Amino acid sequence: MKRLFTILFAAAALAVAATGCYDDSFLQSQINELKDRVGTLEEQMRTANSNIGNLTTLVEALGKKLTVTSIEEKDGTYTINFSEGAPITIKNGVSPQIGVKQDSDGIYYWTLNGDWLLDAQGNKLRVTGLPGESATAPKLDIVDGYWYISTDDGATWEKLGKATGENGQDGDAFFKAIDWDAAYLYLTMADGTKLTISRGTYGIKQLAVVPDYSDGSVMIDGDAATMRFDVRPAPAASGLRHLPKDNYSLNVAYTMTKAAAGDELNLSVTGVTIEDGRITITVDASALDASFRKGTLGANANLTITYDQFNQVMSGYFPLTYFDKFNGHDYVDLGLSVVWATCNVDAIHPAGSGGFYAWGELNEKPKYEWSNYLWADGVYDKLTKYCTNEAYGTFDNARFLADDDDVAHQKWGGAWRLPNKAEMEELCNQANCSSVWTIENGVVGRKFTSKKEGYTDKSIFLPAYGFYDGAVNKMTTAGFYWSSSLITATPYGAYCLEITSGAAFTYEEERYRGFLVRPVVSAPGPDPEPVLGTLDNPFTPAQAAEAVKDLSWTSNTVYEYLDDVYVKGKISRILDKGTFTEGGTYGNASFFISEDGTTDEFYCFRILYLGNKKFATGQTDIKVGDDVIIHGQLMNYRGTTPETVSGKAYIYSLNGKTKNLYSNEVPFCRGLANVTSDSQSVPSKNKVCPLQKILYLYSHEIHQLERKRPEGRCRQGICRYFRWF
Repeated sequence: MKRLFTILFAAAALAVAATGCYDDSFLQSQINELKDRVGTLEEQMRTANSNIGNLTTLVEALGKKLTVTSIEEKDGTYTINFSEGAPITIKNGVSPQIGVKQDSDGIYYWTLNGDWLLDAQGNKLRVTGLPGESATAPKLDIVDGYWYISTDDGATWEKLGKATGENGQDGDAFFKAIDWDAAYLYLTMADGTKLTISRGTYGIKQLAVVPDYSDGSVMIDGDAATMRFDVRPAPAASGLRHLPKDNYSLNVAYTMTKAAAGDELNLSVTGVTIEDGRITITVDASALDASFRKGTLGANANLTITYDQFNQVMSGYFPLTYFDKFNGHDYVDLGLSVVWATCNVDAIHPAGSGGFYAWGELNEKPKYEWSNYLWADGVYDKLTKYCTNEAYGTFDNARFLADDDDVAHQKWGGAWRLPNKAEMEELCNQANCSSVWTIENGVVGRKFTSKKEGYTDKSIFLPAYGFYDGAVNKMTTAGFYWSSSLITATPYGAYCLEITSGAAFTYEEERYRGFLVRPVVSAPGPDPEPVLGTLDNPFTPAQAAEAVKDLSWTSNTVYEYLDDVYVKGKISRILDKGTFTEGGTYGNASFFISEDGTTDEFYCFRILYLGNKKFATGQTDIKVGDDVIIHGQLMNYRGTTPETVSGKAYIYSLNGKTKNLYSNEVPFCRGLANVTSDSQSVPSKNKVCPLQKILYLYSHEIHQLERKRPEGRCRQGICRYFRWF
């Protein structure tokens, strides 16, 4: 570089001497300009070589899994500190496109203009040396206004392009971009290659526990615990994704030291997930002292995340609370989704009856009738809570018992609750459990024995004590147990488990009646797969057709069906809107729905309107393309056509709307007040007749045939001698 300046200066001096008399101001300006140009070129060269050294340091940091502890920027110069070693200073400048890139062997090599930089032997030039050796980094120089590069520590040089000293004309910016967030430092080189270096825990400003209780404590559930921690700022959590669970440590310190317990211990972290700035860990809590579980010994815990020996973050201590989900009550694990209590609420042994409760009530009473039912205003169609059909009271769309109204949970505490309909059906499913009618301690009932591998020696006994209607204990040779599931189409009823000498099955009964309660607790393990056909996870039209394809059909009055299911789709064709071709106005409509509005159609036959009400005369709200959710019963008509049961399904939602803006009430049980069968009177419309129509089964033989088949019984459960429609 000195040679370049000397030649230029001598040339200028000779030119001046040849003129004899001269004005030296011009010469001086030329000399100053040359000095500035040379200074610029020298600064570019120094910056380029410095950045080559910085790249070496950055690649070494990646190899050693170092983390960036801080980044400071001032006037375009970046100072980067690492968890180990000296900081580097990056000042961006222009140069040939020198970069680094990781090859398929996992090693970083130098590149020039995006291509591998080769030494004299044609080998790629490593950024870091082999173990025990140092690597040779490329060097840059400017000679006679041109860039030169050496790959052998200056022994030989290769000419590259012109270095004019003009930004953008003599090369490219060494780094295209230098960015960072709470989790990573990102360096993008001129050829587009990006280096990403973790900030470890240094980007985390706070690691805060998410408590389970209002006192700030976290629940220990038996021998396991799930703990959640919010990372602030949230993006910093992503920098921990690659850390193994062994880098997480949960230390527990007892707040009242006992010799048997010791002062503190570490609990094993068995799993870690990170999502949206939240770290969730699972912990093996089996080592906690028995005194803690009994409540006589307190404990606080602290989470420590260790990135490396220089790099840790701690949550601070938080209290632990032991939760006994069984609360001292015995249970049997049948290998199902829930464990079942060994006895009923209020019973002291498996054969005891326990208390009789109306659905959603917490106390027994002398009489069980609509007039004193807690969640109705005296009659079945003035419900004040748990109403999914506005025709029957105050609509709140509550479909399951809340904990406050769950007698199992309120009386037993812990995690005890009423089973839902699906859990009862799981128990009755003969693929899961066998069941026999038997006698235990002089009481008749049904014994369920698990068929699940590893649980075949486990069983529970459900005694048969009948139910209460009014002040009378009825059907004492059968057993009736409430579920937590409402009948959403006709919410004056709820599902129950009925056991008889012939079978066990879920059934539908009026909520005011007094039934028994057998509590359950969700079994440990992963959450079950979402159940299809619910409001939260409705069938698609194709899934609905698949679900009913194996259901039997004998006649228009004897068939199998799915009840209380939801199907979501888009109206693809409309056959009727309230008026059928055979004449008359029935207040329903028939149409097809599909997922995309075209293919895999499902037939919605004689569907009622929003709120489970009839379409108003002349009403034409629905149209092709509307998004609907259908709720009710599904069947496989004649064994070949999946469809809704006529008049037993309705539009739950129409383009997101669930409220019926029309009113078209129909008189109820009109003209059927005195029809009888087997000497049993059908209630009049002014008494307890909860549905709008009855189809009387014409022959006693057909009626008896249906009663022998649980799946074909009078499914609404209000009148055992008629099928209700």
